[in-house]
Amino acid sequence: MSPLKPRALRRRMVHEIYGVSMSTIDRHVNNGQIRTRRVGKALLLKADDCEKAFGWPEDSKVEPSPRSIAEMRKLVG
Repeated sequence: MSPLKPRALRRRMVHEIYGVSMSTIDRHVNNGQIRTRRVGKALLLKADDCEKAFGWPEDSKVEPSPRSIAEMRKLVG
């Protein structure tokens, strides 16, 4: 059974998961790219919007370059 994906994330969690700055998160919120909901003092960000804004697209096919592969083989030994 797969773990459930969160429906909402706090700003700090988005910062840690995606490695983006707080100001970048705020800019996306202010531009309307990430929907929010305030619960008490906490500002929750919609997890799906964060994934679209900062995550890898599902259909992306990133292939490492031959140089990167050679460097990885050298490191692994």
